[in-house]
Order: sequence, then C-alpha cells, then structure tokens
Amino acid sequence: YTVCHVVCRETQQEAEDYYRHYALECADEGAVDEHMRKKKEFANSHDAKAFTEYRQRFAGGAGTFPLIGTPEKIVDDLTKIMDQGYSGAALTFVNYTYELPFFCDRVLPLMRQAGLRVN
Repeated sequence: YTVCHVVCRETQQEAEDYYRHYALECADEGAVDEHMRKKKEFANSHDAKAFTEYRQRFAGGAGTFPLIGTPEKIVDDLTKIMDQGYSGAALTFVNYTYELPFFCDRVLPLMRQAGLRVN
C-alpha cells in the first residue's frame, strides 16, 4: 500500500489551481520549515529540485504522493501506481465533506471500469 493526497476537479486547471492555493499560497510555512529542518539527511542526500518537490509534497499532503487532476487523470495515475506493484492506496483529501461526494460520484465508477475496484 501507499498513501496519496487527492485534489480532483472537473478540469485539470481547476485541480492545479486549488492545489497551488492550499499547498503553496496558504501553506503553514513555519510548520513546513520545521519539518524540513528535521530532514537534514534528506536535504544532504538529494539535489535541490528533489528537496523542493518533497517540501511541496509535505505542504500539500504530509509528504504523500499527489493525485491532482480530473477524474480520468486520477484513475490513470492510480492505475500507474497499481502497475508498479502496489495493492492499494490510502487516499486523503483537504475537505472530505466537499470532496468525497464528488470523488465517489465521479471517480469510483471509473475505477470500477478500470478494474481497480470490484464492488
């Protein structure tokens, strides 16, 4: 299993805009800086690009893998994850009350069609 944070919207642009809003513009910079300060080994063993990417992933979803896009892109990305040998993924959302109904209505049927869900 792996863990992913999900931002799913009708369009790719909407998803990316919301992700940028909450993960970059509204990030708790102090908390992110403190977390990254404690990751000295990571910082010393990775290049600046990898460090920046991990920092953004931490701000966006506690370091989990980002699934950002349309329902179709989310299913495509989940399929790629499963193709790597993972047997499942725990998914997190920024606002479960708002986002989970959309995910259930729009993404779960596509997951069934793709063979990622059996029921």
